[in-house]
Amino acid sequence: FEITPTGAHVDIWLPETSLARANQDAVNAPPVSTLPHVGPAAPIQSAPGRVLIVEDSFVVSLRLEDMLNSLGAREVVSFANGMDVLKRIDTWRPDLACLDIKIGEDARAGLEIAKTLQELDVPLIFITGFGSEFQLPEQFQACPRLTKPINDSDLRAALHVASQSA
Repeated sequence: FEITPTGAHVDIWLPETSLARANQDAVNAPPVSTLPHVGPAAPIQSAPGRVLIVEDSFVVSLRLEDMLNSLGAREVVSFANGMDVLKRIDTWRPDLACLDIKIGEDARAGLEIAKTLQELDVPLIFITGFGSEFQLPEQFQACPRLTKPINDSDLRAALHVASQSA
């Protein structure tokens, strides 16, 4: 980090494998949406208060956090792994959770967190990989699912659906 008379200079390191995988998947797979069509101006009944994001991709997590903040979320907390979430859930309860289904190499980690949050009546939005055809278990079928890359209108639609189930 360096501050100069013309501004600030920051070097950010992102694992090349994360960016390469994201770019490759985005090129090879068309987006899949499991959300009803809700136009960009569709009202969200109320802005989410405290939102939990569990996403192992820093870039996706940061983008989602920015979008939620722009929609009026009061507090957004991001985690890259499930163990940290489960340790904190006793002292900080979210009003909404956005969960990546696959966290790291664990293809079902997000579902384990989702079971705990569902028992606490926290509305859930699932995040799946680029073009993922993964079928959610029956107990989560009514939950909205976002496919990476996430766009504003899909997030708005997912929030609308999640607010209906709250």
